[in-house]
Amino acid sequence: MNCQGRNVAGDMAAAHPAIAQAIAEFDAVLGQIMGPRTNERKDLRVPMSVWSDEAGAHVELDVPGVLMDAIDITMERDVLTIKGRRTRELPGGAEAAVDELRGGEFERHVRVGDTFDQDKVSATLKDGVLHVRLARKPQTPARKVTISTT
Repeated sequence: MNCQGRNVAGDMAAAHPAIAQAIAEFDAVLGQIMGPRTNERKDLRVPMSVWSDEAGAHVELDVPGVLMDAIDITMERDVLTIKGRRTRELPGGAEAAVDELRGGEFERHVRVGDTFDQDKVSATLKDGVLHVRLARKPQTPARKVTISTT
């Protein structure tokens, strides 16, 4: 517990060894139930915006701290899939006083329809924002179908 920048639980544990023992036992039981404490999540949520204009569709995701090599973008049929991983590790031996940053894996799917060219998908990563562009397929003019008698 942290109160105005002070580690109250740590202060109490230092003053009272029985409290330190109880906290250690509680952490051990919690670790057995929930696994080790970590800021890594399987379901990391990343904010996304999707819009279109005359040239095509645009998908933007806020992915600060995600390396380019940790992002995988695929287009299959009419679904754009963006997967990635943000790693969060403190330097060796460091203990966080406050650690609200999360690491983990994310996956987003966008159904884009069949009006976009799968061969003309591009992406850029700048300042923690992933921008994916999908170019529209050229429109084919309507053609008249003749009706035969046979």
